[in-house]
Amino acid sequence: MITTIARREVVDTWREGRVRIGAGVLLALLLLSLAVGIQHWRTVQSAHDIAQAKDAEIWRAQGRVNPHSAAHFGRYVFKDAGPLAFVDEGINPYVGSAVLLEAHTQTPARARPAEDAAFVPVFGELTAALVLQMLVPLLIVLVAFAAFSGERENGTFRQVLSTGVRRRSLVLGKALGLTVALTMVLLPLLVIGTAALALNQSDHGDGAADVARLAWLGLAYLLYFGAWVGVTLAVSAAARSSRQALVVLLGLWLVASLLVPRLAVDIADRVAPVPSLLAFKQAISEDMKKGISGHDPEDVRLEPIKQKLFKQYGVTRIQDLPINFDGVELAEGERYGNEVLDRQYARLWSIYERQGTIQGFFATLSPLVALRPLSMTLAGTDLTAHRQFTEAAEQHRRAFIKQLNDYHTANGKFDDWSFTAGPDLWALAPAFSHEGSALLPALKSQAGHFAVLAVWFAGAWALALFAIRRASTEALA
Repeated sequence: MITTIARREVVDTWREGRVRIGAGVLLALLLLSLAVGIQHWRTVQSAHDIAQAKDAEIWRAQGRVNPHSAAHFGRYVFKDAGPLAFVDEGINPYVGSAVLLEAHTQTPARARPAEDAAFVPVFGELTAALVLQMLVPLLIVLVAFAAFSGERENGTFRQVLSTGVRRRSLVLGKALGLTVALTMVLLPLLVIGTAALALNQSDHGDGAADVARLAWLGLAYLLYFGAWVGVTLAVSAAARSSRQALVVLLGLWLVASLLVPRLAVDIADRVAPVPSLLAFKQAISEDMKKGISGHDPEDVRLEPIKQKLFKQYGVTRIQDLPINFDGVELAEGERYGNEVLDRQYARLWSIYERQGTIQGFFATLSPLVALRPLSMTLAGTDLTAHRQFTEAAEQHRRAFIKQLNDYHTANGKFDDWSFTAGPDLWALAPAFSHEGSALLPALKSQAGHFAVLAVWFAGAWALALFAIRRASTEALA
């Protein structure tokens, strides 16, 4: 019986002109956004590989210069776009993908595509994630708003119930029919996405792990779509007319897809405001000058180190030390600077984490608030992925600068900045490598959002069963 109802639902659905037009437009947008996303994804990966190789070439070809001058010359490292960035770009357009590694400072990522845009779209760039998150629910509403209310208006609802069809079978049959209709639209996305991962496997990432990411991402979206199908069927069963059902569902879509997510961001930003870039840099500068406690400036910190070296080598003047005190001073500056940077960036990341927690509370009002961070995390384009990249880049910077400072200390002379190093030292610089976040930690971090989506799914279908039971009772009364 369920399959019979499902077949009828599929046929009736595709007979509707509005459904064919809506599905056609949605499929075209999905294919377009996916094609653009894949092309952009591969272009970014290729550009970063070329830029990284060119940076290494420039570094090795710089000739003979002072090691500390070379440390200020610096090097660039580049972030991979993310294993599923062609589906969901996440925060990539807004946080940058290139980091300059130089002495004394941790520079923010550069090369933000959003900075080069003539304008920032209200809903963001056209991506597969945007279409799936915003437009597929709209198509579900368009397809299913009259699933029960239309039959009630046509007088067929009572006839179907009088044949003895179980209410649960009726709901499941209609749901299965809608699922088949939607699958016909969404299946090309899964096929093309898997093919794109297979093409990319030889150059970046782990093919098996990335396919697993795509499967988990598909599960998350299925829960999201299932919740919308359940809500739509519930409203259709409860509404007195198809027009009323459509108005209510469009209102719910506006609230859940536009108002609640925007409200969540605004409230989180108000409760846990992020300092401006100027204020952040000023805080770092103050700590560098006065010390974290405000009472240990650089000269005070260096004095114990100097006295320890005097005692160790049995001298009383810096000039008599067998090592270059300039290098020692640079190393101490880096050590202390790293403490300051760790402290200030820890504060910054904690603010972002608090904002995410605050936004998460709004997932009870909109499943989209739960889906978005989950989608970005599985795509490898969320804040955590960016943080892991910047922290890996910072650890690489510290090792890179330490190597130069150690060479300066061991081979230079105090107050002689004409001392130079050559290609032999530049060739020792290690290559940057960052694998990105593993799948299991990503899933663990998003367990709460998965649970919320599951609750939305179960709650929506419980509501649908309740609504159809009530509508059936009224129809047979």
